[in-house]
Amino acid sequence: MIKTFVLVFTLIFGLVPTASAAKKKARKRNLDRKCLSELRRSGTVFRLGPYLKGMRTPVTIPGGKIGKIQYMNGRKKAKPVMDCRTALALYRLYPIFSANGGISSILVGRFYSYRYIKNSSDLSRHAVGLGIDIYGITTADGKTYTVSSDYQKGLGLGKTCEGHPRARGARLLRQLACDLDRSHYFRAILTPDADRDHRDHFHLSVYAHREKRTRKYRTTLIEYQVFSYPWVKRLPKLGNPSSKRVWQVVRQRRASNRRVIRKKHHRKK
Repeated sequence: MIKTFVLVFTLIFGLVPTASAAKKKARKRNLDRKCLSELRRSGTVFRLGPYLKGMRTPVTIPGGKIGKIQYMNGRKKAKPVMDCRTALALYRLYPIFSANGGISSILVGRFYSYRYIKNSSDLSRHAVGLGIDIYGITTADGKTYTVSSDYQKGLGLGKTCEGHPRARGARLLRQLACDLDRSHYFRAILTPDADRDHRDHFHLSVYAHREKRTRKYRTTLIEYQVFSYPWVKRLPKLGNPSSKRVWQVVRQRRASNRRVIRKKHHRKK
């Protein structure tokens, strides 16, 4: 009787670690090895995991720094958990951040949060670690601009995506949204112009592994009647994210910034 009990006990409880180990191995087999290899080569300090529901290749950025950009939660350095694809996209987009006021740090919310889109049965991109919420930026000269205080709505209504902002903070935030859209790294960008839920932040959605990069409306900026704006019609229908495209956006931004500086200098005269 005792031998039978011991045998049953061993079989039941002996299977638990085996099943857990098998699950862990399955997760590791499903990792995006190519992304992890590229993220290591970038010099970004990260660790693999934790294995949270929904994420294919979870990474933690212990120091909150990707490339030359420091990510912050309020006044504290963030320790964000996200999918590897999100971290790699942010690393590759550094030139765009640099071209817009020399952004040195970005105020962010949680990257991973298992939840559904409001009033929907669809999972949020945050549920798979592919969502980014930007609440503000700090530039090279130490100035901080927040979406809730400095973003100016309706700038994209005219002939250009950037519009004609009244202040520097409004200009930098709008330029950033437009340049990130042109980079083609995102499937959706939501600003305060999109709806009330995004009145204090930008939401960026990264493409998932092997997800078709469709740009039905030539833009990823989801704003009220944005698809009829004159500048949208000039955007290309096709285009995959690449370093070449990022630098093309940067060159255009730098040229635009020089024109802005010349105009200000001319007015002072």
